[in-house]
Amino acid sequence: MEPIKNLLCFRADNFGDLLMSEPAIRALKETFDCRITVLTSTMGSKVVPLIEEIDDCIVFDLPWVKVKEMGSQEEVLALIKELTDYTFDSCIIFSVFSQNILPAALIVWLAKIPLRIGYCRENPYDLLNGWLPDKEPYEEIVHQVERDLRLVAHMGASTADKSIRITIPVESELHIRQLLAGVGLENDNYLVVHIGVSENKRKYPLEKWIEVCQELINRTNFPLVFTGDGTDIPEIKYVIDRLEGKVFNLSGLLSLPETAALMQKSRLLIAVNTGIVHLAAALAKPVVLLYAQTNPQHLPWMTSFKVLEFSVSEKLASKNEVIRWLRKSLYKETKAFPSAEEVYQAFSELNSEIAVN
Repeated sequence: MEPIKNLLCFRADNFGDLLMSEPAIRALKETFDCRITVLTSTMGSKVVPLIEEIDDCIVFDLPWVKVKEMGSQEEVLALIKELTDYTFDSCIIFSVFSQNILPAALIVWLAKIPLRIGYCRENPYDLLNGWLPDKEPYEEIVHQVERDLRLVAHMGASTADKSIRITIPVESELHIRQLLAGVGLENDNYLVVHIGVSENKRKYPLEKWIEVCQELINRTNFPLVFTGDGTDIPEIKYVIDRLEGKVFNLSGLLSLPETAALMQKSRLLIAVNTGIVHLAAALAKPVVLLYAQTNPQHLPWMTSFKVLEFSVSEKLASKNEVIRWLRKSLYKETKAFPSAEEVYQAFSELNSEIAVN
């Protein structure tokens, strides 16, 4: 294999997916000491400032990834030209096991990148000359972080530290420190609540959120701080307006680095399965996770957590046949939405662990 000096990491999904690829990206940097460019989505790009190993970022919303606005045919052709001009010597394509990697492989093949590595269930022939046959989920299921680390190991890359690592900008920490002081919140003395999610099938009902949050207010001494992007504001307002107690709404007000700084100073996170969970894991923050039964490989990585699963209705279930196979084999039993009492008990157990440590 030729020396790797100018590497493209293809991770065109959401910011939580890119966070889970961070240990693998770090393994590449530590092993090859190469220049690393990441191709990711608009949402994925929000976490790039937190990952030190990334030297450059190409932002593009591809038509086979679930995004709000996707690139046109002309823009995809322009992307291929842009990738060609970068003269990458190698590319590694990160993916989840339910994705078909061949569209991405075709893009980098057309961009004339000599070494192209990725998982694929089908034989990709010349599209991938570093093909790793995908055994998931039919023979095994491993955490996404481990899956990505195995892929870079196929190139000879490794790292001793498998945790997700991020670096929070100083200005983001300063902004949050000032914000917390302004409202009288102290380090380790508030809970972050994140109710937003990118897919309807992962949603926990708003009326249930009201019950959960009121239970936490009534039975703990911790204020609740709500986070979310602009699209979450109406639902968060609906919940907060029906709560009695000390709550703060920061939805739509913080960048992702600022959200990380807020999380770093919190007690723990309560959320559904979405990208914010992996941000908490990167900061070793405990998580109470209300987990729609969709992606078993995306639990919090190397941090304390309590998972409370609930079933996805058939109406909202994925039509992807790989996901449907998981649904039939792993998720046969119907699970109701977790109750407020169950969420409180999960919080209580994690809070006791924090106190001991």
